[in-house]
Amino acid sequence: MLILRLKRCERALAGGRLDEAARLIRSAGATAHRRGQELLDQLVAALVERGRQHLGDGRLGPAEADCQEAAHLAGNTPEIAQLRMAIEDASDERRRGCDQRRETRAAVQQLVRQGEFTLAGEAAGNDPAAVAQIEVRRASLERVIADVNSAMGRDDWEGALQHLLAAGDSPRLARQKRQVGARVAEEVRRQIELGRLDAAVAIQQRASSLSPVCGELDDVRRQIEQFRSAGEFVRSGRYREALDVLERLAPSWRKAAWLASAMIELQRACEGVEALRRGPLALFEVADMTVAHPARPISLATVAYGEPVPAIFPKSPQSPRPSARRFLLHVDGAGSFVVLQGDRIEVGPISGSKPPDLPLITTAGAPSLTLSRAEEDYFLSASAPVAVNDRAMAAKLLASGDRISIGPRCRVTFRRPNAASATAVLEVGGARLPWGSVREVLLMDREIVLGASTAAHVRVRECPAPVILQASSDGGLLCRADETVVVDGVACGRTAKVNEGGRVVVGPLSFVICRE
Repeated sequence: MLILRLKRCERALAGGRLDEAARLIRSAGATAHRRGQELLDQLVAALVERGRQHLGDGRLGPAEADCQEAAHLAGNTPEIAQLRMAIEDASDERRRGCDQRRETRAAVQQLVRQGEFTLAGEAAGNDPAAVAQIEVRRASLERVIADVNSAMGRDDWEGALQHLLAAGDSPRLARQKRQVGARVAEEVRRQIELGRLDAAVAIQQRASSLSPVCGELDDVRRQIEQFRSAGEFVRSGRYREALDVLERLAPSWRKAAWLASAMIELQRACEGVEALRRGPLALFEVADMTVAHPARPISLATVAYGEPVPAIFPKSPQSPRPSARRFLLHVDGAGSFVVLQGDRIEVGPISGSKPPDLPLITTAGAPSLTLSRAEEDYFLSASAPVAVNDRAMAAKLLASGDRISIGPRCRVTFRRPNAASATAVLEVGGARLPWGSVREVLLMDREIVLGASTAAHVRVRECPAPVILQASSDGGLLCRADETVVVDGVACGRTAKVNEGGRVVVGPLSFVICRE
């Protein structure tokens, strides 16, 4: 039986059927027979020789299979080790070639995206696939440019915009994008002038991808956000804030006839609300009906930046000053705020014998109260019991959302928007403050956060990254941001000192500080 198998193995080896010979010699137990050992040596030599042929022709897989079969039969002989090393070198060379081609194609694709077709062709070299890709992209962009120019020649900005959006991003299309963006901005302005704000928003959103290369379109987007904030003020009943926004927008939209009528209606609404606040509806509680001294509200918009805010009531030279530092913060698109600095804030009617830190235009007999800050806690203490969340009390540890009633008309809501900051916000309703349209008061600890997040003390829709207004050690104010801070047109880096009356601009955010 063994001789028969050896003969079959010998015939397979002579016919070049090495795999069959290897299978037969393994099953025959050839190592126990001299003739079998001779066949084994011949088979191993043939496998090594065939593996070299595969390697020379670039067939690494079959070469590796022959090397492994030979090693299984004869072990790690010098010929087999040499073949294995040659296969590994060839594999490494092929891998490096693949990596280099992959990097070349990535570089070619990057150059094609940047519109550098000449450099992309040089980088592609003799790679036919990369060259074909370059030519296809070049022809596609040339077709898009021709279609956009043709559409703009017909004043078909919608067709031109559709071609640009389908083409994707490419520096070769920058001029066409600026041209189409300017035409779209003109159409958006026309819709706004006609009072079709919904159509203006829809058009601007369709062309939003053109804003980075078209300044006109970006300006129109900011204007739309201002109109949107005015609409939100109207929906929430904050007519004075809405009127302030429209007054700032009016010089840029003189052709918008609806804007003048809207401002007139808002003025009437403000007057009507003030009349209601002074009417019989506010006099249900007859226990306290002493009328406050009349006060003339002053709008922040009438005060020139850098000038002190005029006093609401003339004060005698002996009148004491408020115990807390106080200034006005005017933020474009968000409104105006009174900022109080100090650990102890006195709140009361403006007609009291001693001017409080936060004067309220309300009934003269309204109780006064004190807000004290200890680390991150606020404590309320009142001269007479006040209603906190509809429960009468003279002292309380305040929590965010507490509602404080000061007299029959005035309601103050206490908020802590940012748990990491001890700065608090007071929302005043039912009574007026002596600073025109101001409705919110900031009790500043170390910093004030301005941004679009709900954790910001001042919500500014156009400011995605937070901007910090921080108290400095010398009693001044610093502005910190993740981008450049511009003060009165001068770039000051990411941290800048804020001066009284100086206009501070950080990206889309701008504000002014006015001290009393």
